[in-house]
Amino acid sequence: MEKNFKFGIIILLISCITSCKKNNPDFKFYSCEFDQSQYNNPIYYSKWIDNKEDALKTKLTFVDSNLNERNLDSLYKETAQHLFIIGGGGMYVPVENCSVEIKNDTIQINFNGNHIHEPVGEAASSFVCLEINRKKYPNYKNMKVTYIDTDL
Repeated sequence: MEKNFKFGIIILLISCITSCKKNNPDFKFYSCEFDQSQYNNPIYYSKWIDNKEDALKTKLTFVDSNLNERNLDSLYKETAQHLFIIGGGGMYVPVENCSVEIKNDTIQINFNGNHIHEPVGEAASSFVCLEINRKKYPNYKNMKVTYIDTDL
């Protein structure tokens, strides 16, 4: 009985550590809208935003209206945002299916898309904002960003 209790405690601790690791406060994903015509590369549509002027120029807004109420001057003192579009065609990617890992000089965005197999049309792309703690990752602009479909 005591062995089962100790084993249960160990499993509980491992679960807590694993779940806490997924909810890294240095990275947050949000559904958003922005003007993608501001981008240099029309294939990937990804851009770093780290100041109020760029956010206004890109017409960045969030689906959660409370996020639109934040003071942009204070937000960008500690935060940078990576905007990207993912999915579309035969796959829809909910923002909650995204996670991030840092591997050396690479920000790896992992996603698990919902693949559409029926001939009912195409899925809409997801507009996503990854917020990163720029004080903890001051070289964020120099890091490579990759996208990995974890469902493959």
